[in-house]
Amino acid sequence: MKHKNGNWYWLESREIIHMRKPDGSPKQIFGAIRDITEQKEATNNLRTNEKSLKKAQEVAHLGNWSWDLQTNKLMWSEENYKIFGLSKDVVPTYENFEKTIHPDDFELVNKSVEKTIKDGKSYNIDFRIILPGNKVRTVNAIGEVIYDEMTKKPLTFFGTVQDITGRKEVEEKLSFQSSLLEQVHNGIIAVDFDYKIIYWNKFAEKLYQWKSEEVLGENIVELLLINQELNFQFS
Repeated sequence: MKHKNGNWYWLESREIIHMRKPDGSPKQIFGAIRDITEQKEATNNLRTNEKSLKKAQEVAHLGNWSWDLQTNKLMWSEENYKIFGLSKDVVPTYENFEKTIHPDDFELVNKSVEKTIKDGKSYNIDFRIILPGNKVRTVNAIGEVIYDEMTKKPLTFFGTVQDITGRKEVEEKLSFQSSLLEQVHNGIIAVDFDYKIIYWNKFAEKLYQWKSEEVLGENIVELLLINQELNFQFS
């Protein structure tokens, strides 16, 4: 309803028939009206936040899950199903999750889960999953356990899973390119726009007598000027 101050308010109305006429129609009705504006606004804000979270998870390819260790019930977010390439008709169970793990990473995942439940330390691991059609993807998973404060019994296991396949492919490509550059018999140096050194290969180490870890982040102009001054002094 609209208040006299011009603002709209949500009201909850409840009525009960106290007396009826001989024909059965209401004669006397008691009722109560309650202002539920704050409750409605909180509900609307929650729905807005849920939509924002869902959109953010879609953009980041990030899903979340929770596992009730007492009832063994597992809950997946919508993005989780997309990451694992599964229909929402599939019941989220740990057994169904295990079926998606790459055989070479199976032991890593299970040991990480077991250790977290036992020791209470969260895990943060990368592993491969196999989607329907034998498509392999790489995910990052973070898991943590909530314990009963009194009994110290594990209650809920929750966490996130993120598809990092694209990032892993870039890392592997860069690693391969770096390994090739290390084998080149020329000093190769890369700098950023501020002339800070971001790459220094093995031959550059041999040529300038500085290890890579000593020069990364240094200004190349200043560094090479120092090197020239040193060479001049020793020549």
